[in-house]
Amino acid sequence: MRYTLLLTILTLMACAAPAPEGYDIYGEPVSAHAAIAVEAVIADSALYNGDVVAVAGTVHAVCQMKGCWLTLQSLEGQSIRVDVARTGSGDYAFTVPTDISGRHAIAQGILQQDRADAAMQHHYSQDAGMAMQRGSLAMMATGVMVAPQ
Repeated sequence: MRYTLLLTILTLMACAAPAPEGYDIYGEPVSAHAAIAVEAVIADSALYNGDVVAVAGTVHAVCQMKGCWLTLQSLEGQSIRVDVARTGSGDYAFTVPTDISGRHAIAQGILQQDRADAAMQHHYSQDAGMAMQRGSLAMMATGVMVAPQ
């Protein structure tokens, strides 16, 4: 019983851990301490599919129109598209700055297989202002933390 109580207290303390110093938070707080490298998530995507996960990586592309999505890229060039969740009224729950490419970020949300069709992929490329390859994974993010410049 004591062990369970101690484990519960330690878990709650870890969840309340502050963001790394200097990181900007957009949307809901992110569990930075539980973040998994984008490379590991891509390598074992079946393990994380459908789960809430915090993914850490380098921002490669950002929607230049509204900041409503970004991609986190692995060292090998594979990426996970991170879409901003919408509210009940259909508005974006938050947006990110459009100038964060190249910065480290941690995104948290539900990970799933990317179901963007060719038309949507073309739309993403237009929003980014560059050609984008279709990734195998996408996330509906509830929060994103971005490292300082």
